[in-house]
Amino acid sequence: MKGVEKEFNPYTDLSPQEYVGLMDAVNRNNITDLKCDLADFPANYSSMCFTVTGSDGKLERHPQSRTELVIFCAHTYSPSQLLHKFLDWYEKTHSKPTGQLYMVDFNRGMPEIKNIGGSIPLSYAWGRATAVYPDRTLTATLVIGNQELLNKAKRQVLTEATAEDKQGKLIREKMRDQLGEYRRNLERGVFHKHETFSLEPPLQLYDENPHSYTVGFKTSGLRAVQRELDLLTLLAIKNGSLSLSAAIQFPTGTLGRIDELKKRDIIPKQLPIDDSYSWFLQKYHPVQEEHRIKRTGVAVPFPKEQFLHHKQVVLKFLELSKGKPL
Repeated sequence: MKGVEKEFNPYTDLSPQEYVGLMDAVNRNNITDLKCDLADFPANYSSMCFTVTGSDGKLERHPQSRTELVIFCAHTYSPSQLLHKFLDWYEKTHSKPTGQLYMVDFNRGMPEIKNIGGSIPLSYAWGRATAVYPDRTLTATLVIGNQELLNKAKRQVLTEATAEDKQGKLIREKMRDQLGEYRRNLERGVFHKHETFSLEPPLQLYDENPHSYTVGFKTSGLRAVQRELDLLTLLAIKNGSLSLSAAIQFPTGTLGRIDELKKRDIIPKQLPIDDSYSWFLQKYHPVQEEHRIKRTGVAVPFPKEQFLHHKQVVLKFLELSKGKPL
């Protein structure tokens, strides 16, 4: 109809890398709002900092996901006391239930509180040796508090994960095992016995309900790239082509991390892994959107030929660390 403008659709009207740029800007604005929100929390910010991690930290979170906070502090704090203090403060100062804004579960220790310099490795999520996720610290983005404390936490994680002791070797072994799971998901469309996508017909599957939990391209197209970046970073530190100090200063966004490794020829400059990662992110977010609207499992079509191209780029990227001694 004449005079009626087509509504802007970021999933189709932007190139994949333009879409990543939009998400970056949206998430930076969210962090600014969060900083204002947390400014009144009664804390000594010289020995503490609030950060966001996960997709928030990488500056690519879709509104379907809730913000995931991680609090880093000097080990003079008791994590349980600090978490109680935070929840009490929030309930007294906010009208919305905590869980609507943040991922909060006292029994699971969320927000996670990490004590720097303590006996529990920061590479472990929630202090559990079975949950090895150094990237939760390495891609954490500061909201409010002591940036130097966060830098210290990142240095500790990189030191833990590159160490030649038993703990360091176990961390790297677990990360490589995770990458293997993500690679197989990309090759087969199945993750932990749940189908995440099909090719005949080409459909991406997403459902947050626990009994049928499946997350589309999250593990196959996104986490696979993220974990390979983690391993390439550790390998570069171990072989001397990257310093700890430089790695600490890396951007937290995935494309920024790719760029830093390309600058150092750790990733071949001609390998378009940034384009492929952006494609998977732009295709992943619409299924989250659809699930948010329908509140049930969804199956969303995707262009098969584009997928096959980007799948091959990611698989080629995953070869970079394969077989190299960790």
